[in-house]
Formats: sequence, structure tokens, C-alpha cells
Amino acid sequence: MNPFVSQAYEHRTFFSRLHHFMIVSDAFVVMPGGIGSLLEMSLCWQLL
Repeated sequence: MNPFVSQAYEHRTFFSRLHHFMIVSDAFVVMPGGIGSLLEMSLCWQLL
């Protein structure tokens, strides 16, 4: 781990990492790109 990091989170799955980043985010930008973009957009929509 980088010595400048104050908090570290360890995620076992992609979904848990994505869910954590969505919760701590203030804004969302969805760009066309593929399955990952659709997954992020649907998760964002569910959390709203």
C-alpha cells in the first residue's frame, strides 16, 4: 500500500467495489462504452 493512503478498503468482488464507489460519490457521469457502463448506470439508478 502507498504510504500516503489514509484509508484502505479491500473488496473481494467487483460488485462490492462498484457499490462502495457509488455510495461515496457525489456525482455520476455515464458514457457509452459497453457492459460495464450499463452495469454502473443501472446501479446508480437503483441507489437513487
